[in-house]
Order: sequence, then C-alpha cells, then structure tokens
Amino acid sequence: MEQLLKDREILEREISKEIKSLRADLQKETVDKVENIWHDYQLGIEQTLNSIIRKEELANDRLKKQADEVEQARRRLFRFDGVKHVLFWIGMAANIITCVMLILEKVS
Repeated sequence: MEQLLKDREILEREISKEIKSLRADLQKETVDKVENIWHDYQLGIEQTLNSIIRKEELANDRLKKQADEVEQARRRLFRFDGVKHVLFWIGMAANIITCVMLILEKVS
C-alpha cells in the first residue's frame, strides 16, 4: 500500500512536471506565433503606408504641374491683355486724330 502511495506521488509529480513543461512550450509557441503575426501586420502597414506616400507624391507632382500650367496660361493671357490695351488706346488715339483732322478740314 505504501508503495502504491509513493508511486502515486511520483506519478503526480511527473504529471505536474509534464503539464508545466507543456504550458511553457505552449506559451512559447503562442508568443512566437503572436510575434510573427505582429511582424507580418507591421510589414503590411509599412507597405500600405509606402504605397500611400508614393501615390500622394504622384498626386502632388500632378497638381504642381497643373498649377504651373495654369500660371503660364494666366501669364500668357495678361501679356495678350496688355497688347489689347495698347491696341485699344492706339485705336482711340487714331479716332481722335481722325476727328481732329475732319474738324480742321471742315473749318478750313
């Protein structure tokens, strides 16, 4: 009977040791899996972020190019507008000179 009790205690200790060992292994495997998943998640986020940054830079480049084109068009328009003003005032001066010449011709 005593031998059975000793064997039982030994068996319980061995089972307890094995359970502790299994828990430690399971905990280590779980931690490793979680770390791998976390690492993959971080890589995914980093890749997505890099993709977004590249798209943003591309969009900014396009917007800058369009803004430059609009600015160039505006400058061309103002240059043409300046020419229109000059031509307008030359036409007005020509009209005034013509009126003065007609008045002088009628008076003489």
